[in-house]
Amino acid sequence: DDRQKTSCLNKLKLQAIKENSKKKINIIEDKLKKTHKKIGKGVKKTEKGAVNLANKVGDTKKKIDEKGKKIRKSIDEKVSNFFKKGKNIENVINKSKTTGEPPLMNSMSYFFAIKNAIASMKNYTSNPNLDAPATPEKILMSIKDLKSKI
Repeated sequence: DDRQKTSCLNKLKLQAIKENSKKKINIIEDKLKKTHKKIGKGVKKTEKGAVNLANKVGDTKKKIDEKGKKIRKSIDEKVSNFFKKGKNIENVINKSKTTGEPPLMNSMSYFFAIKNAIASMKNYTSNPNLDAPATPEKILMSIKDLKSKI
């Protein structure tokens, strides 16, 4: 008798545990479904936001391109008007439409570019000893001088 009672009680306990487990599983599954729905809504909102942002970027790019075209056209017109054939009314040497400054500035930019390249060897912490004109010999001597300081 005692064995049957114990066996019966054990079966009832197992059945109660199984039912309790099923309830817990159902609760967890419901929570997961709700979480998935929330995530889905969040993803949709994010996608919508990304599309809106992409559209705004595209619109801004179009506006910039349009303004750039207008500016380029304006500059082209001004430059072409300046260099049109005809008599120059400006008070310059030989009625020239340009001056000697751009070539001079261009050569100076090359000189300082070389000087900066040499200075980069010492991380721009020292000014290289280089005088114009920057001949290949002077450039090599300046590099050698800077290397000896390292």
